[in-house]
Amino acid sequence: MSQVYITANLADEKVLYQGNSDAKLVKGLVGLLVEGLSQLTPAEIVTITPYFIQDTGLNVSLRFSRANGESQGSEQSELN
Repeated sequence: MSQVYITANLADEKVLYQGNSDAKLVKGLVGLLVEGLSQLTPAEIVTITPYFIQDTGLNVSLRFSRANGESQGSEQSELN
């Protein structure tokens, strides 16, 4: 199981994410999430559904369990 580290900070009413992982594939997925969500307001972030994975086509390339875990993780994301 890989380790994932994600931080979220609020600056000028926008969320700034940083993330890393010890596994290359997971690090790439974290990078996509960080790039896609950083600089958005909290109000914009809460409107994003977990279905964005299907919208990008990533679900075709991911095993079911990993794609399911990604969408569950996005549902459980909290801002600190």
